[in-house]
Amino acid sequence: MEEKIIRYDISKKIEERENTEKDRDRVRSENVRISQTVKSRPFVRPLDNAARLAQHPRRYVHVAIVVLVVIAIVVIVVVVAAVAVVVVVVVVVVVVAVVAAVAAVVVVVAAVVVVVVVVVVVVVVVVVEVVVVVVVIVVVSLVVVVGAAKVAGIVVEELEVVVVVVVVVVLVVVVVVEVVAAVVAAVVVTAVVVVVVKVAVKVRIVFAKSSGSSRAVVVLVVVDIVVVVVVVVEEVVVVVVGVVVVVGVVVVVAVVVVVVVVVVVVVVVVELWSLPYYTVTCI
Repeated sequence: MEEKIIRYDISKKIEERENTEKDRDRVRSENVRISQTVKSRPFVRPLDNAARLAQHPRRYVHVAIVVLVVIAIVVIVVVVAAVAVVVVVVVVVVVVAVVAAVAAVVVVVAAVVVVVVVVVVVVVVVVVEVVVVVVVIVVVSLVVVVGAAKVAGIVVEELEVVVVVVVVVVLVVVVVVEVVAAVVAAVVVTAVVVVVVKVAVKVRIVFAKSSGSSRAVVVLVVVDIVVVVVVVVEEVVVVVVGVVVVVGVVVVVAVVVVVVVVVVVVVVVVELWSLPYYTVTCI
């Protein structure tokens, strides 16, 4: 009986050794097949390496954030420059109109009202511009971070859908707010200046009639026409510059999104290609 047990144990060990050698041969042949497949079809390599992305998820997020910060600085500089141009144009044109009105007749109260309204409108426009820029940059940041996290394999769930919706809504709000701000600024300033000009015309006509000088009436009317023309030009300039700023902001945001997406994709592809070949550990 003991001899049978010993023979059984020996045969069992021999069978296990043979199975182990078969497994090793199978693994070796599988490694050779994978290596030949990867060498003959290079595009399989990044597909095999894609499973290792989860080991370095923060790398892509950090790269995306750095790129976003650099581009965001450029966006801020460009938009602030555009806002500065709008403010300078509005102030210069309105000051010219006010100077013309004051030169035509001394209406101190009306001139002060015009200046106050212009200052308020300009401040509101600047604040709106700054708020819009901040909101756009924050939304673009969210999009880039969520996109990078998605590419890196981090689970985002419903947040990505929310971000996409927010992006669309913010872009629409940007266009609407910019256009409305430009139009309101032009209309308010123009309306106030026109009212002041009309009051000035009546005062001048009364003054000219009382003095009995018809030439003074003609001069004053001509000056009023010049002031109205200046105001109309101011309105056109404000609206045009406002629309240009709107288009500029939208274009810049679109360029930022495209550039960041391209950078993230390039980084991911380069990282995939730089990873070592996928190998199966031998037994």
